[in-house]
Amino acid sequence: MTREETLLLGEDHATYGEFVVRTQWSGRTACGLSPGATSSKPDRHSAKNEDALLITDESDVTMIAVADGHYGSAASHTLLQRLASLAHPLPRNPIQLLEMIRESADPAANGRLVAESTLAVAVWDRRERNGFGASFGDSAVMVLGLDGRPVTANMKNHHYVNPLDPGTLDPRRAVEFSFLANPGDLLIVFSDGIDECNYRRPETSVLAAVRRPSRRRMVLSAPSSSPLSGNQPCTAPASASLAGMVTLQPP
Repeated sequence: MTREETLLLGEDHATYGEFVVRTQWSGRTACGLSPGATSSKPDRHSAKNEDALLITDESDVTMIAVADGHYGSAASHTLLQRLASLAHPLPRNPIQLLEMIRESADPAANGRLVAESTLAVAVWDRRERNGFGASFGDSAVMVLGLDGRPVTANMKNHHYVNPLDPGTLDPRRAVEFSFLANPGDLLIVFSDGIDECNYRRPETSVLAAVRRPSRRRMVLSAPSSSPLSGNQPCTAPASASLAGMVTLQPP
């Protein structure tokens, strides 16, 4: 079974102005990560990046997971590292996905970190044309059609997770969702650094540019061979941000 995986951890890319992009599966799947900052922040040259991103391609199935850490990077980084170790094979239905998320809690955990994290996971099966996922917190999942209109797949909630607190990963706390897509559509999973990167001002955030049909394939800068090709909006003043994207092509 052919498999390719990318795990990006914010603590490895924490210098303001740094912007890292990775592509896999011949550019069909891509992701980008940037610490971002605002010009008014006193620590703008040593910004912390608490986000993490995991993308996995396995035959005709792609999984994208985003975690936006709060009060430190421990929760988001540990969570996606554990998901990466558990996703063999990738989940093929919502029940398998929720079970994998539940099992991402540390089995030896007997306490709670101060840190917590959002979690948004989306799975797309190209052969079955089936999309599903689960999320906790305010990270988002969106499908961009050929007409440039974004369709949000999940609802944000106020339940955050911690791999050292198994109760926070209870499937009953998750927002379950499914989505439809056509060949050529884009699936994006992102932290609030994309749609609220100017501190609760979505009209000036990176996502505003994505909604323009002429820039349907642009969220982050990337090589022209990847579906993330375009300009570099995330190098503008913004809070920590990351995004994952996959071109939804037929098998």
